[in-house]
Amino acid sequence: KEAFRSNKLDLVINDARAELESREDRFDVIIGDLADPMEGGPCYQLYSMGFYENVVKQRLNQGGILVTQAGPAGVSSHTEVFSSIYNTLRH
Repeated sequence: KEAFRSNKLDLVINDARAELESREDRFDVIIGDLADPMEGGPCYQLYSMGFYENVVKQRLNQGGILVTQAGPAGVSSHTEVFSSIYNTLRH
């Protein structure tokens, strides 16, 4: 509860791409709590190399980090979900 009162925190609950593209601010940490990157899903484009390079990277301070959740993948979708994220970020 106290962490949300810190002036170091800028908690935003919004469309990730629209929010980052509309701001000039730079951040030490960007945390994305997104739905799984299932093809055709609502967040699929937010797991793309273009999004990381052209949107997220532009909003991070030098040495800043991106944290993204990777689940909850089910038994039948975990390989597709984790492989997609891993393969995109390793480049």
